[in-house]
Amino acid sequence: GNIFSASDPGKYVFKAVYDGRESNAVTVEAKPVESMESRFVKNVAVFEFTGAWCTFCPSGYSNMNFVISRNDAYKETVHIMAFHSGQSGTDALAIPETDRIMSDLGVGEGFPSFITELRTSGGLSDGNAFKASLTEAFEDNPAHCAVALASEINDGKVKVTARLHSELSSSYRIAVFVVEDNVKYYQKDGSMTYDEYNHRHVVRKVVSSSYMGDRLGDVPAEEVVSKDYEFETDASWKTDNTFIYALAIDYKGYVNNMCICPVNGNVDFNRI
Repeated sequence: GNIFSASDPGKYVFKAVYDGRESNAVTVEAKPVESMESRFVKNVAVFEFTGAWCTFCPSGYSNMNFVISRNDAYKETVHIMAFHSGQSGTDALAIPETDRIMSDLGVGEGFPSFITELRTSGGLSDGNAFKASLTEAFEDNPAHCAVALASEINDGKVKVTARLHSELSSSYRIAVFVVEDNVKYYQKDGSMTYDEYNHRHVVRKVVSSSYMGDRLGDVPAEEVVSKDYEFETDASWKTDNTFIYALAIDYKGYVNNMCICPVNGNVDFNRI
């Protein structure tokens, strides 16, 4: 699980030493990265951590929405995924992965909070940290791959094919989620409680083996690789408002790009 990185190009030699024994030496050559203009539209995945019991969470979402609404480019390219938790109260929209993600990734700001591209996290008492994370995502971390999706529902079963096209030879994972929009459920908001609150972009299911996705292995530059998924719908989901979100996760564990597709639909690679 350890990752080696270097700021200077050159050859680096490693060996394991334990209990008086040594492994064979392994040489790694670090080469400079050539800058290149991406040919793909970059879409940014934002995990929002929330709960129906959380009195401050509606304002947290409003703070994110305000930041997105102030930038025309963000309106089409920044995508919030609401992970509900039952950590401190009743929430039928909660999924077990929410608390695990927060623990694994060190999201220590409580509720409401966020993490952008599985990279930068913060609280949502205002929109400042969220705004800074979007600036970092677009200015410092260009997309070097794109994701395409095909999804079909038949008799309550959904078949999904996710395809990934990379400009660079690199290693990727693909993470697939079911997200339902405009879900009516109760919500505490300050001193008020609403029985029919409109919950946005609710993550209903992690389809891939984990929220960190499934390995696609080393993807050669300009080649396309794919992975198929199949799952059953839940009777409580309104399929007209249900979407497939697929995230391309790079070798560092960060989201490089993503794609959204209706549960019955097709979306091709989004090129500039």
